Amino acid sequence: MNLNSHRSPCCDSDEQRSAVNNTSNEYNQTDRGLMARVLSNHNIGAAWQHVKRNKGAAGIDNMSIEEFNHFAKLHWLGIKQ
Repeated sequence: MNLNSHRSPCCDSDEQRSAVNNTSNEYNQTDRGLMARVLSNHNIGAAWQHVKRNKGAAGIDNMSIEEFNHFAKLHWLGIKQ
């Protein structure tokens, strides 16, 4: 598919399309940076400590904190991805 020939319904000119595409790229970079911060080891560790302190209830999977702790140790890389 030739993306250069694609006309966005919101843009009347190449200049407008370029501005929209640049804005989209900025959001994508921001989203990736935010997701990296959310998934940082420090943030995940702090969230886990918070759940344990509050004796968090099982979620929709009905997995207890103790069960998740073991499960997470075995599958953490897949969960984080």
